[in-house]
Amino acid sequence: MILVPAILPAQDFLAADFSLPIYRNRSSAELIVDSPGSDTAKVVLSDREGTQLKSFSFPLQAGRNTCRLDSLQNLQAGRYYADIALRDTALRRMLRIERGYGPRHPDGPVSDRKLFFTPDGYMIESLKGKLEYSQPQVDLVHVCSTPSEDGFLVFATDLYRDSTGCTYCVAADYEFDTWNAYKTERPVVMKAGSADGPYVRCVPGDTGFVRDADETLNYGGSIGDKKDRYEMYNPARHGTYSLDDIFFIQNIEPHDYGCVMAGYRTYWVVARTSSGEEVFLRDTPVFTDIAEYKGDEFDTGFTTNDNFGNFWKVGDRLFVSRGQTVRRDSPFDVPFDNLPFSQRIMSVYSTADGVEWICHNAIVAADENEGTSMQSYEANIMKVDGAELWLAFLDAYDCVQQRVFPQLAYSRDGIHFDKTGTSFFSADPLDHWAFGQIYCSTRFVEEGNYCYQAVSTASIPHFAILPPLKVGDRRKVTAADVQDYFRYNNLESFVYFDEYGGFEGIAESIRKGTYSAGLLKYRADGWFAARAARNVCFVTVPLAARGFLCANATVGRGGRMEIALLSEDGAVLQKVRVEGDGRAIPVMNLPESGSYRLRVKMKKAVLYSLSVQ
Repeated sequence: MILVPAILPAQDFLAADFSLPIYRNRSSAELIVDSPGSDTAKVVLSDREGTQLKSFSFPLQAGRNTCRLDSLQNLQAGRYYADIALRDTALRRMLRIERGYGPRHPDGPVSDRKLFFTPDGYMIESLKGKLEYSQPQVDLVHVCSTPSEDGFLVFATDLYRDSTGCTYCVAADYEFDTWNAYKTERPVVMKAGSADGPYVRCVPGDTGFVRDADETLNYGGSIGDKKDRYEMYNPARHGTYSLDDIFFIQNIEPHDYGCVMAGYRTYWVVARTSSGEEVFLRDTPVFTDIAEYKGDEFDTGFTTNDNFGNFWKVGDRLFVSRGQTVRRDSPFDVPFDNLPFSQRIMSVYSTADGVEWICHNAIVAADENEGTSMQSYEANIMKVDGAELWLAFLDAYDCVQQRVFPQLAYSRDGIHFDKTGTSFFSADPLDHWAFGQIYCSTRFVEEGNYCYQAVSTASIPHFAILPPLKVGDRRKVTAADVQDYFRYNNLESFVYFDEYGGFEGIAESIRKGTYSAGLLKYRADGWFAARAARNVCFVTVPLAARGFLCANATVGRGGRMEIALLSEDGAVLQKVRVEGDGRAIPVMNLPESGSYRLRVKMKKAVLYSLSVQ
């Protein structure tokens, strides 16, 4: 919990903030107040229109005080003001309330081709015994050094396979500010410590595809090419467009696009029309990076930071994940705001036409176990083929430890996401080659029972990743370079400044820092696992998928797994014993009509997923 100074009068007063950035499905919130002495404050809770909802006196003792705001369950999701007054001074803080998506069973029989057993029990109707849930056991394999000795391989974005089976990694070489394709020297290199690397740069003719910098930087459609002139959309002149034709332009500096004058750090929605034109859909930006947050300004949810996300569709709406900034102090006009008393969260937005946008909820926000230093830096969402399941590959950002590492969240409706618990890949100790950042792509290749994803790492504390790019050679970075780069950030006040040895210590870590790329390896379709150490029996919700059932499972020594087919009235029609370890262990033919359930009995076994072939 990091408190910030009062933002109104300059005299000695108090400091306060809510203990969490967002209260989701909560009946109360905690306002933490630091007071210089004993006194009595007045607390007023009001909505965005200024209507007073609650008012009460709050006795203060010298030091830290906890003011509890109860009965939040009666408030709708949204943002509220909490005003604290003490004599002739006042302080305002924002209270953010969300109503999440509670666990539920499907409304009717599930016809998914793949069945995943997530911690919310979505697929399970009844359960006997203790079923444990876990996310993938991830290994890091085949770490390679920087392709260019003096350059920086910061992002290994994706893996590709060509017709010969050779694996390609599309990567960023920041020395030349270009994106290049790198390939392994032999086909299908997936072994740790293998002599088949490192990646070597190859010309477009070697790869069989050409991918230019603009396309690679598109982040799944969120940031597109920037031309000098655009027109505002006119259906008669430009024809039609679909939601698949929508993308964002990020405008860093003020620019005249012809139809709009774009301001500093604004995001504009653009569509490619049937006439082949690219046109603006709005005369105002969808998102704006605010340079400074003021406590008396209402946060609409459309103020952002340098957090990135991607697009996905659910029904007839287009969804996008974007960073949202919860800020408490000023100034914030810095290139990358790593201040621990700011919050970066990833939120879900949607549109039906590209013009009107709705802010739904945060994909994930810090909870009591993580504290306010844990933030969300990036999120890429993908829908799993054959299932009503969306995965969010989140980049968790610990701004005190200064590391970024992957986490996994999931959704059953593509809107409301829940974390799975532990990190997708462990964060490593200071001076480890992967300490500062571990970014993984969402494109993966499969081989046998396993998935492989490209991963990018750096050993430098995260806030110091970028300074050497400005200097041009990390081996020449000095303390003065670091101080100049962060001249607006007031680094000396950061909690990690002394830990890393001040400006000289930071410069030294940059000079010794390494950037590398590798592969994450984990069980295919194994993002979730239902585990049973002792006897467990569960019955699924009604199902209606047709075809042949296979199991992605591991049965340990002395363990057992039995899958039974139940009729609509609960009668056992067939049962099969599953043995061994495999991604597609044959089980049984499923009924050609009507609904059914599956009963699973297991002990010393792991069920990753079921699939219908």
